[in-house]
Amino acid sequence: MTAKFGMTLAFDMIFVSFIYLIPTILSATVFGVSNSAARFLNAFSSLAAELDYVTMTIINLGFCTASIIAACFLKTKLPKFI
Repeated sequence: MTAKFGMTLAFDMIFVSFIYLIPTILSATVFGVSNSAARFLNAFSSLAAELDYVTMTIINLGFCTASIIAACFLKTKLPKFI
């Protein structure tokens, strides 16, 4: 139950972050592609749960490293103060 709550929270965080990070013209396309990719990878979560501890740790560290690298390239639209 906790894993399902975590997945739902992760999807909700993605939905909210798209409002600030993606231009309005591209938002539907980016949202659709990333939602499809997330659901595709989510289909393999039951297979990944059966892997041994070392392999799962390596996969987890790989995804964490990729997300840290991707976060370094994010540019947010900051409000302009007068």
